[in-house]
Amino acid sequence: MKQLCLIDSTTSFARNFKFVHRKAFLDWQAHCARELRRLLPGEKLKDLIVNGMLRDRVQMTEGHLASGSTVGASRAFTDWLKTRDRAYLALEMEAAGLMAAVYKQTDPKHTLVLRAISDYGDERKEELDKVRKGALRRYAMHNAIHLLWRFFDAGILPL
Repeated sequence: MKQLCLIDSTTSFARNFKFVHRKAFLDWQAHCARELRRLLPGEKLKDLIVNGMLRDRVQMTEGHLASGSTVGASRAFTDWLKTRDRAYLALEMEAAGLMAAVYKQTDPKHTLVLRAISDYGDERKEELDKVRKGALRRYAMHNAIHLLWRFFDAGILPL
């Protein structure tokens, strides 16, 4: 495995978005809730929430990502990563490539990595990906895109 790249998404606007732009944040959550009910109507949604596989409300979390050339699909690998940094929120592959390109071209301090997390990065990944042919992955991407638009609407990102 190649070395993992730690990406810290610490930015004050993201950290304070739900407080400073409360209406935009609540509108985003309501929009995402409607989309979730559209994608997963009825009992399937209830089962996923009751079994702890899905939250009933979308959330925005700031923190560390482990990013590199390896995707994790086992609890053992995730547990090993946590021995390096217990604060990792997710393991993913794309941000490392983005940050490497940005680092060569511009100031990486002006880069935002916004991730849509659709699974736990362990053996449950395959089960979650099967839900309505990838509905949870589409839901996560939809949420991230709409959050980005809320950031633009609130005027906290340059156009």
